[in-house]
Amino acid sequence: MPPTWFLIFFAFCAGWAANTAVRVLRGNEVYIAGQRTSRPVTAAASVIILIAVAIMIAIAAGVIPDHAP
Repeated sequence: MPPTWFLIFFAFCAGWAANTAVRVLRGNEVYIAGQRTSRPVTAAASVIILIAVAIMIAIAAGVIPDHAP
């Protein structure tokens, strides 16, 4: 089972990405760190976060080893 910090971080990333995706689809303005961002910046941030979550899931599933060779 993954450590607690992993589950908390995963839940935070999933919640933020879902909230941002809904806001973008509705056409609302999105703010990151208090600054209004454009759709491409928001899309890039969402993609980066989703890739990081996918890598963490792959490590937790054992597909990618979590130790150096």
